[in-house]
Amino acid sequence: MPKALVENKETKIPKETYYLLIVDASQSMTDLTKSTIGGVNEQIDTIKQLEKEFPDQKYHMSFMHFNSKVTIEYTNRKASLLESITDKNYRTTGMTALLDAIGVGVTNLNETIKDKIASGDASAVVVIITDGEENNSREYDITKVRSMINELQSTGKWTFTFIGANIDSIKTASSYGINTKNVVSFSGDSVSNTKVYKSMSRSFASRASSLDLGTFNSEEFVADEDKDLTTKK
Repeated sequence: MPKALVENKETKIPKETYYLLIVDASQSMTDLTKSTIGGVNEQIDTIKQLEKEFPDQKYHMSFMHFNSKVTIEYTNRKASLLESITDKNYRTTGMTALLDAIGVGVTNLNETIKDKIASGDASAVVVIITDGEENNSREYDITKVRSMINELQSTGKWTFTFIGANIDSIKTASSYGINTKNVVSFSGDSVSNTKVYKSMSRSFASRASSLDLGTFNSEEFVADEDKDLTTKK
């Protein structure tokens, strides 16, 4: 008699995905305003489409941006209830409170979904986009952020992706505890910025297909060909 398949929280394929998008809105991002708004809307369209293509999968999205302060536009909104953003939702000014944005966003999301993560019913994808170094955080420091990310990644249900311009993205992500397999470099121009969001849409589509096939790997989200999206001169 064949052995029965036993599913536990370690092998269980999560049916719910919580997507947290954290985007730099400091003064240096001003020239990327239009491409950023278009890119965020592309993410919204992508997860809406994925729910239609894969009805067994459910998506929730949070969107926040940061400059000298952290602004949460919406939290854990169901894909069906998402609406496109405009220049009223994203305006650039000030400095770069990157660590505060990560700390606030991830802490809030974890408080909401930690029980679902523990049961294996849900997984989380955090995408962080910045065009510069941290220079203005007050609540969170690198030690707190790294400890938090290490702990969450160790569950096998959290995926962190770091996307940076004008910095050593791999070095920065590594110092935050982020798996360097999911690091992307881009240029501080609209062409490269547009590529960033298209690559994230491809990553989500690939991930959804894998989930549908009954496989799940939180460690690899970004395809190798999408890890360097800098504008080639």
